[in-house]
Amino acid sequence: MKEADACLVLANKYCEDPDAEDAANIMRVISIKNYHDDIKIIVQLLQYHNKVCRNDFCSRNSLFSQSLVMDARSA
Repeated sequence: MKEADACLVLANKYCEDPDAEDAANIMRVISIKNYHDDIKIIVQLLQYHNKVCRNDFCSRNSLFSQSLVMDARSA
């Protein structure tokens, strides 16, 4: 991972709890950034309201490069 230009964090759209899935993916992003501070991260979130939280967090910490929101109800 130290030599990677970017990292994708994808959500499991079949999970039982979309909010927990988003929280776990956000924690994955934090772990990746702790390991490799300069990597570009693209994260997929299932719930739009978690993107709003992500934007508040992002503006202070610059963890995320880009986020994608997928409606958990669509299959």
